[in-house]
Amino acid sequence: MKPSRRTPERNRRSGIRTVFIFDLDGTLIHSAPDIADAANRLLAEYGGSHLPVGKVMNMVGGGAPKLLERAFTAAGLPMPPADEALRRFLDHYHTGPVMRTKPYPGVTNLLAALRRAGNPMALCTNKPGRATEAILQRLRWDGLFDAVVAGDDLPEKKPSPLPVLTALFLAGGSPDRALYVGDSRVDVLAARNAGLPGVVLTHGYSHGPVSAMGADVLSTTVRPLLRLAGR
Repeated sequence: MKPSRRTPERNRRSGIRTVFIFDLDGTLIHSAPDIADAANRLLAEYGGSHLPVGKVMNMVGGGAPKLLERAFTAAGLPMPPADEALRRFLDHYHTGPVMRTKPYPGVTNLLAALRRAGNPMALCTNKPGRATEAILQRLRWDGLFDAVVAGDDLPEKKPSPLPVLTALFLAGGSPDRALYVGDSRVDVLAARNAGLPGVVLTHGYSHGPVSAMGADVLSTTVRPLLRLAGR
């Protein structure tokens, strides 16, 4: 998967409206059950014990390789070669990345409202492209975003500003009219490094107190974002 622009004709019609850049896991979707299932199947191959979903939720953030390091450590197992572990994990994950994955409450309505209002939307995730595409298709969100940048599209991942700014420019926006929405410290740093205001949704997969992340705005739901539609 390469960074992609999806519907540039809508970008041109949107004028100077605010571009919304979204993280995916923990922000728009609750995907931890499916991620935990794939991780546990991988650990079982190496003789590891089952990890609870809640524990895996606390490991999400920074991409699949970092997740696997945390999972093997938590299971008390030596980490196998990183490429091998990632390949096997993705094999498991791709058998059903949205079997139990669901949008958070209000997300579907928010995305529809932003689209109706003409606000360009971009997706910027550390999740690999193949899994990202599968989720977008299964949730019927493919074609919804003006740009999609996945974790294996560029040489750098969040919190580097490169993926965020790439998503922004592909969506036809500029830093003075953009907002980044995420759920973790990685997202806060990515927004800050890109020079964008950042909103953290507290329903996600944060590592530690969300109040200590330094986000510009904290919100328990996506509802406040609706007030920005059309701006």
